[in-house]
Amino acid sequence: CVSVDPNIYGLTNRELYYALIQENIISRCYFFPPVHRTEYYYKMTKSNNINLPITDQAALSTLALPFSSEINFKEIDNIVFALKKCYSFSKEIKKVVSSKVPKTWQDLYQDGSEDPYDDIVL
Repeated sequence: CVSVDPNIYGLTNRELYYALIQENIISRCYFFPPVHRTEYYYKMTKSNNINLPITDQAALSTLALPFSSEINFKEIDNIVFALKKCYSFSKEIKKVVSSKVPKTWQDLYQDGSEDPYDDIVL
């Protein structure tokens, strides 16, 4: 896993996730959404004012890159190259994927997909 700081890298973990898909690299936004931000938890507690800033930060920054005991050096090089490319084109990428990334936690419930990985596997 890597921690993606949008102030340094120029993209959030979810924006980078979508960009990596275009490079045929399937990653995963780990801890997303955090349990206290899920629709189920919201319905159960009737509150979205739970303050867990460290959990929220982990959910907004953690990205699991491909890993396996079978991964080879060429695949690792491809991932590193894609990460560098995404960094170089972060402003352009942000414009393209901005409509796919919820702006607030409440928006998350409106788009029907709580995990961007669902777009790939479902």
